Amino acid sequence: DKKSSPEVNMRYRMMLKAGFTFRKLISDKDTYILGDLEWYRTIPDKYFSSVVTLIYGGSVAQSDANPPTREIIYNDSTYVERERKVFEYFWNLGGKPTISTAKEKYEQE
Repeated sequence: DKKSSPEVNMRYRMMLKAGFTFRKLISDKDTYILGDLEWYRTIPDKYFSSVVTLIYGGSVAQSDANPPTREIIYNDSTYVERERKVFEYFWNLGGKPTISTAKEKYEQE
């Protein structure tokens, strides 16, 4: 969460208020966690990318805040299923964070 821009974290807050749930992969070097620790799994930093990937319904959205800023939405069912499987693989192998050093938290309704 520390690598996320204030704009990205604001969007996460809006989505939480709208009833979305999250599972997030973060770097094993990141302890700045804004949400419930159960929402996160850590992966080795060398495999982590700061490109935000959201998998929802039959779509995958990817956003890169680094210039040039770009957002891509995929609606191809084969690609979406592949992304789900890759996420599940990392989620199942990822470590469970045990602490957060964040001074703020996502509001939980």
